[in-house]
Amino acid sequence: MRSIFAKSYSTDSSLTGVRGSVEAAITIGLLFFCLFHGLARAEEDTLEAHLLISKKKWPEAAIVLKSILKKNPENTAITIDLARALFYQGRREEALGILGATLAREKPAQQKILIRQSRVLSRTFLKAESFQIFQDGVNLMVASRFRQARERLEKALTAEPDNVEILTRLGQCVLLDGDPDSAAERLRTARRLNPFEPEISLWLGRALFQRGEQELALKELGLAQQELPGAQTPVLWLSESLAMSPKPQTELEILEKDLNSNPLHLDVSLAIARFHLHFASSNQILGLQEARKDLLVTSSRIEKAVFYENPRLVGELGFEPGKSSGEFKAEVEKLIQQVEKKIQELSKPS
Repeated sequence: MRSIFAKSYSTDSSLTGVRGSVEAAITIGLLFFCLFHGLARAEEDTLEAHLLISKKKWPEAAIVLKSILKKNPENTAITIDLARALFYQGRREEALGILGATLAREKPAQQKILIRQSRVLSRTFLKAESFQIFQDGVNLMVASRFRQARERLEKALTAEPDNVEILTRLGQCVLLDGDPDSAAERLRTARRLNPFEPEISLWLGRALFQRGEQELALKELGLAQQELPGAQTPVLWLSESLAMSPKPQTELEILEKDLNSNPLHLDVSLAIARFHLHFASSNQILGLQEARKDLLVTSSRIEKAVFYENPRLVGELGFEPGKSSGEFKAEVEKLIQQVEKKIQELSKPS
C-alpha cells in the first residue's frame, strides 16, 4: 500500500509542478506582452508628437507630449519638446516654468541641457518685426542715444513682453538714462523668467544699488562677480556697493585681489587709488603717498591695456560704455595733480 500511495503522491506532485510552471510562463508572457504593448504605444505617441512638431501643429503636439509626460515624467527630451511647443504658441513663460521645474530634479549633465534650452527660449524672437525694432533700439543704445533707444525697446517689448533679451537691454538702457526704478522693474522680470544669465544679476544689482537697496544689491552683484570671472565691471560695482557697508575695508580687499590676478584692469587700479585718496585724512600723508603710487603704476600700464572708444555689447548680454586711452590718461593725470597738491599742502611747515 505504501508503494502505491507513494507513487500516487509523486504523480500529483509532478502535475502540481507542471501547472505552476505553465502558470508562471503565462504570467511572464502576459507581462512581456503588456510591456511590449506599452513600449509600442509610447513609441507610437512619440512618433505622433514628432510628426505634429514637424508640421508645426504646436497645440496638437503639446497635447500628445503632455500625455507622454504623465506616463514618463522623467523624460527630459519630451519635456524640452513640450517647452518648445508651448513657446511657439506664444506661451513662453509657461514653457520656461516647465523647464525650471524639471531642472530641480535632474542630474548636473541634464541640468546643463535644460539651462541651455531655457536661455534659448527666453531670448528667441517670435516675430521678425519686433526683432528689427529691437535691433534699432540696440543700435541707438550703442550710440549713447538712450532716450530714443528706450522708445524703440519699449515698442519691441509691447510686441513680446516676456522676451528676456528685450527686457535686459531695456533695463540697461533706462539705467544708463538715469531711471533705476524702471530698470529694476524690467530686470527683475527678466531675472524671474531666466535666472541663469549673470549679466542680468549684474545690472539688477546696479539698479538696486542706485535705489538704495544695499543688501539686495550686494547679493546680486556678488553672484555676478562669481559667474563673470575676469570682468572688471562686477568687481567695480560690487566694491562701490561695499563702500556703503559698515566695513569699507572689504572694498579694498576685493579690488586688490582682482588687480593681483588682472594687472591690466586699470579701472580697478584707479578705484584703489581713489580709495586711498578718500580715506587719507588731513594729517595722514601716508595715504596720499599710497594713492600717488597707485596712480603712477596705473599710468605706466596704459600703453599695454586695450581701450574701446565707443560703447559696445559684451558677451551674451553685457554692455560697456566706451573710453579712449587719451581720456583715461587725462583722468589719471588729473588725480595725480590733486594728490601732489595735497601732499605739498601737508608738507608745508605749520
